[in-house]
Amino acid sequence: MFFNFIKVTLRNIASHKLFSVINIFGLAVGIACALIIILYINHEINYDKFHPDYQSVYRITVEGNLQGVEFSSATTSAKMGAYVKKHVEGVEDITRVTRLGAWLIATDSVRFNEDDLLFADSNFLTFFSGFKIIDGDAQTMLLEPKSLVLTESSALKYFGSTKALIGKKVKVEAANKPYTVTGVVSDPPSHTHVGFDMLASLSTYENILAYTFASNNVYSYIRIKDGYESSTVLEQINGLYDSYIHTDLVKIMDYEFDPEDSYRFNLQALEDIHLYSDLQAELHPNGNAIYVSYLGVIAMIILIVACLNFMNLSTANSTNRSFEVSLRKVVGANKRYLIFQFLIEAVVISLLALTIALLLAELILPLFNNYLDLSLEFGLFSNLKAVLLILLLTAGVGILAGSYPAIFIASFDPVKVLNKRGMHGLRSSKIRSVFVVLQFFIAVLVILLTIVVYSQVNFMMSKELGFDNEDILVIRRSDALKDNMEAFKKDILKHPDVLASTNTNSIPGRDFYLNTFKLKGEREESALLFNQVFVNYDFFNTYDLELAQGRFLDSSYPNDTLSCVINESAARLMGLSYPIGAELVQPRIMKEEERNYKVIGVVKDFHFQSLNQAIKPLVICLMPGNWEGYVSVKVNSDDALNTISAIEQAWYKYAPEYPFVHFFLEEDFNKNYDALVKLRRVFIIFSLLSIFIASLGLYGLISNAANQRKQEIGIRKALGASNFHLVFILAKETFNLMGISTVLAWMVAFFAIQYWLSDFYYSISVNPLQYIGALVIVLLITLPSILYHSLRLVEKEPGIALKYE
Repeated sequence: MFFNFIKVTLRNIASHKLFSVINIFGLAVGIACALIIILYINHEINYDKFHPDYQSVYRITVEGNLQGVEFSSATTSAKMGAYVKKHVEGVEDITRVTRLGAWLIATDSVRFNEDDLLFADSNFLTFFSGFKIIDGDAQTMLLEPKSLVLTESSALKYFGSTKALIGKKVKVEAANKPYTVTGVVSDPPSHTHVGFDMLASLSTYENILAYTFASNNVYSYIRIKDGYESSTVLEQINGLYDSYIHTDLVKIMDYEFDPEDSYRFNLQALEDIHLYSDLQAELHPNGNAIYVSYLGVIAMIILIVACLNFMNLSTANSTNRSFEVSLRKVVGANKRYLIFQFLIEAVVISLLALTIALLLAELILPLFNNYLDLSLEFGLFSNLKAVLLILLLTAGVGILAGSYPAIFIASFDPVKVLNKRGMHGLRSSKIRSVFVVLQFFIAVLVILLTIVVYSQVNFMMSKELGFDNEDILVIRRSDALKDNMEAFKKDILKHPDVLASTNTNSIPGRDFYLNTFKLKGEREESALLFNQVFVNYDFFNTYDLELAQGRFLDSSYPNDTLSCVINESAARLMGLSYPIGAELVQPRIMKEEERNYKVIGVVKDFHFQSLNQAIKPLVICLMPGNWEGYVSVKVNSDDALNTISAIEQAWYKYAPEYPFVHFFLEEDFNKNYDALVKLRRVFIIFSLLSIFIASLGLYGLISNAANQRKQEIGIRKALGASNFHLVFILAKETFNLMGISTVLAWMVAFFAIQYWLSDFYYSISVNPLQYIGALVIVLLITLPSILYHSLRLVEKEPGIALKYE
């Protein structure tokens, strides 16, 4: 019997080609999209879960509030490690890792700047044992100072091989002796937040890093023993603040905390860091759990649209199969038998769709990876559980999509059908109208949400920042020029397309220092938390900043080496309407002396951080020497390639050993919105695909509806109805359903949009045109199908439609 069902199913697919193609292809596209989204979601939610015992690993973070300014950091003091290990019960192990800027790494044949050289404790590779060892001993690789562990890619990059590298020497910038290669590991998988290209021993700089609790400079991870709760361990860690850390902070900052101030530690589960952490100084940009959930919703929407298509088309096509079903009933088939037959048909169609979907997914995935800068792999057949899950999911989709049509068709009254009565009820099925409303509802909703996401991302990437970030070329490693900075700048400024140049320790869009200051005088006892950047005199001109009060730093004023310019937010925090002449005292940092800065100017607020957060108080100070940082060059973009080439020649003239690494500031600043840009792209891709699937279904529905009304249209035309009037009659029901779905979609979208935009400090104002635009797009998609089938029907001679009546 089962094989008979299969044979009947294949015969019906062949005899109803249009509906079969639309059904199978619509389901295939829906399943393919859902598979790719599920693949991406699976990648995101499995970050760092390849490490054994990952569930017992936590990262220590710090957060607090100082004089009303909140701060939070993924880093803690290097000093914390020894204290936690000694005083906190329930901690099985602790490891630390940090990034200390970019490093020039060289062998006898090649040299590169490395951003992802991390310094780690000796137990790092045993603590995070999920990283695979190619060569060397994980327990001793990072034991000695100036030990270096290469990844497979970096080993090939510097030595062309991963074999026999133990003991090789590598020159590391600023080291008086070369580092020794002590191991090679596989490249970290893409789903880890602790990605690296090289590892070096943290003991090399232990004495410098672990000087004070006031300097948060390492990422600290603990493994909690079995039987201990993380809350109990956290309580003990925060107890260290009262016992040890508070005293050190007061001593270093020369400030006694107010009762309203706070300083506390938190524990983040390793598996939660990628999706649920957005702190200052993250090791790498993290994902966003909310955006991942949005993708899950999109996958569900696409599958729902595909299922609705199947239900609609199968129900609409029921007229063509009504005689077949009635004859089966007359010869003895019962309702249960018929329902089972149609469910088998639905499952077979869904499995055929799965076959096409797998092929589509394989073809689409490289484009998806390239478009979203991902590296997902479609390794389904290597995972038996995944294969079974997909088969069950597909069968479930088939049963869900086929259940209503099966019950509906099996309920036909054979007497009425064989006498050609009762068919009007099929055309006006209320449930099918509900399905059509749902399809239009989803189409309008998805398009409207896509328009808003697109507009918000565009707004953030194009909003006036308060400084000129266009055509600013940024060169990494300004310290490579050493004492030749001014000579380099003079050389490049001779070029007619180089307009200005400056060097800074950081650039807008990247992390600035976060330091405490005291306002000398009336509020000398209060500590103020400011962001701080060090610049040279040309900074204000290069970035075209606008002065609000006073003046900028100027080389013609000798005392400006101990002066500073603040932004308007800093002036407000200080509580001064005219802060010119006020003195800011910066407590002793590390072994440096206390510094006094005189405020000589106030710059208008500008966005030195992304628009994901409010403008913070900022202190701009003169850089005492040529620190590691950036050279910013304002160029004329008309002939950018030749200008960059001229700057590169000047660079190698003064820093021949260092690679010329450059980028444009605007592109770098906009990397802060990478997650949003990816979300926008995903919305665009999958909203278009969901609309495409819905369009296939609407095409089939309108075609079927037109065929069912051909006798009615023939009679009306014979009685003198115009073509325009007939088209209006055919389209009226569709437009009525569209109107209902549009109103519902607008209502739901309004609340969804307000909720999403509330997460942004700066956001767009949604206007009625965006709502109308979504409707117009749906109309433009739907109208061609309506007009094509309507005109095709009304232009036929009435006699052709009525000859069988």
